[in-house]
Order: sequence, then C-alpha cells, then structure tokens
Amino acid sequence: MLRNPDWGMAELATHFGKSETWISAALARLAELSLAEKSPEAGDHWHTISPALGLASILARKEAELARHQQEVELSRGAVSALMAQYSALNVGSPRLESEFYTDLGEVRMKIEQLAREARHEVLAFAPGGVQPKEVLDNSRPLDEAVLGRGISMRTVYLESIRNDAASVGYARWLTDLGGQVRTVSTLPLRMIVVDRSTAMLPLDPAEARAGAFVVTSEGVITPLVALFERVWQDATPLGAPQRRDSYGLTSQEREVLHLLGLGLTDDGVARHLGISLRTVRRIMSELMTRMKVKSRFQAGLIAGALGWVADAETIKAPR
Repeated sequence: MLRNPDWGMAELATHFGKSETWISAALARLAELSLAEKSPEAGDHWHTISPALGLASILARKEAELARHQQEVELSRGAVSALMAQYSALNVGSPRLESEFYTDLGEVRMKIEQLAREARHEVLAFAPGGVQPKEVLDNSRPLDEAVLGRGISMRTVYLESIRNDAASVGYARWLTDLGGQVRTVSTLPLRMIVVDRSTAMLPLDPAEARAGAFVVTSEGVITPLVALFERVWQDATPLGAPQRRDSYGLTSQEREVLHLLGLGLTDDGVARHLGISLRTVRRIMSELMTRMKVKSRFQAGLIAGALGWVADAETIKAPR
C-alpha cells in the first residue's frame, strides 16, 4: 500500500492471489493496529497511516495493559500476604517447613560437603553463574570424585556460556569421564542441589549467592524442585552435542538474548543474567541482525516479533 497508494481491494487481491474477503480482513486488522484506515471519499479504498503514529498507539496500549497487569500483581501480592498472616494466626496445625539457614559461606561449603558424604543414590544440581572460577573448580574435584566413586548418579545443568571457557569445559568433561552427566541451557532459574530426592539446598537470595543458603527436607518442596529439574534437563543439550535449534533456526541462547533485550535489559544486564560476556551478547545480536538483514536494533525487534522469534509482551516476565 505504501508503494502503490492508488490500489484498491481489487488490485491488492490480484497482487496477493487472495479473495477480497481475505484482503478486507487483513485491512481490518491493520485498522485495529492503527496502521491503515478507510478513505472517507472512496468506497473500498484504504490508505496507510504513518507507522510512527500507529506504532506509538500500539505501544501506548501495551503500556496500559502492562500497568493493569502490574496493578493486578500488586493486589494479588497483598491478598497473599493477608492470607498468610491469617493462616499463621489461626495456627491450624499443619506440618512446619523443615529447614536450616546458613548465612556464613564457610558453613554453606561445610553443609555441601556433608550432603555429598551422606548421598546414597543421586545428586541433581543447577549451576548458574556462567564460567566457574578455577579455584572453585579445583575445590570441587575431590568432592565430586568421591561422590561418583561411590557409584552415585550425578546430573548437573550449566549455562551454555561454559562452552566458551576451556577450563569449565575441561571440568565438565572430567565429570563426564567419571560417570557424571552434564547438560547446558541458556538460562537457569536458580542455584540448586537436590540429594536423594529428600534434601535440597537453595540460595537465600537467588540474585546474590553470597547471601547464604538454606536446606529444606519438606516433601512438599522437594517434589516440585525435582519436577523442575527434570523439565529443564529434558530441554537441555548434552555436553559435546551442538546446541539445538528450534523451528526458526534459533538456539535457546539466541532466543533468550532476544527475549531479555525485548524486556528492556541493557547488553550488560543480559550478559550478567546469562553468565556470558558483554562481547558475546553483542556478537549474538550482530549475527542475528545479519540473518534478518537489518541495520538497527529497532528494525531487528520489529522483524523478530513478526517472525515469531520472541514471545508476545503479555506473556513474558522480566527477570529479577
């Protein structure tokens, strides 16, 4: 329509090889998006509206929807807090959450060593944070070797960013050679260790590992944690295998970069969230822009949305 402003529905139908009913529905959708409108002086003639105006209208509606959702979240949070207060006051006699808290990092390490010694069947772990420091890997070797030496199953999920670090890859391969299983994903929800499906160690603050950890043995907590692990494990890529690509040809890491940038995170924020370098974020975006044949990130965002490479704004949530 921009290239051929004098065309009516008949010409558009001929050009696309569609019926005028199909063209009419498409034009109605463009009108909903404030990108086209029917000409008042011509019966079936439509003309385009400035994309700047149309997109501004779309963004305004999205912002209003997000504000409404945020308000609903705040109301829900208040309702949950009130319900928890009433629950505590009534003291209905339900089993207490069995947990231990550790705020000293030395105590956390000692508890991890204890859990490893007491493991009898299985250890499941999420290891976010990207590339692991050499001293952390060196300190973990004796403990992991002892666990695997007892024939205990060990499955660990790392971030895909470790594939770019020789030391981290070497350590992961060493684990595999001893009988452990290692897979990678683009993002992990939190750091976690689950031992024998009966005890779990979790961070007090997922955003700050140094804040400490707590250990929980409640079946009501352990069961969903194991289910979460199995779901992530199923979608993860085994170490040594090439990264999986979806039906659009995107790796999970590429899709996550687009997702986070679409949420408004800076390159630096994306790098920290995915445990990769700032340089890697920019390289991924450069490669994606080349594939989309665009020159600006604004164009890339529009094209990625049109291609279905990113989720709709109403279905995504920003990371903490």
